[in-house]
Amino acid sequence: GWPAMTMRFTFVNADDAINALKTGNHVDFSFIQQGNISLLKSINVTQS
Repeated sequence: GWPAMTMRFTFVNADDAINALKTGNHVDFSFIQQGNISLLKSINVTQS
């Protein structure tokens, strides 16, 4: 896995998964790169 970090993503449809995130959550996510914009496709809180 990747170390803890802050990253900026763009997302179009905020759903319950985004709204449920809290600082310190460990997550699995996927994104696509379009030029210099990272578009978030999915994100889910994981158990660590």
